[in-house]
Amino acid sequence: TSTVKTSGTPAMIAEAQRLLTQRGYQPGPIDGVAGSRTQAAIRSFQARSGLAQTGEVSEALIVKMAFLPL
Repeated sequence: TSTVKTSGTPAMIAEAQRLLTQRGYQPGPIDGVAGSRTQAAIRSFQARSGLAQTGEVSEALIVKMAFLPL
């Protein structure tokens, strides 16, 4: 399965930030902007989940965060 990499729309980024915060990561403000703290939080989540550490928001990332047990 191949995943299309994307930096994500502001709505996707905000959802990723919300999910990261819910999981105890610190992506910074939930503002829809993928700044350095958001990217670092995404990479941390990706590393702990066995995913490639891209730091980028994708639909697959959001689905994984939304459906993995807390």
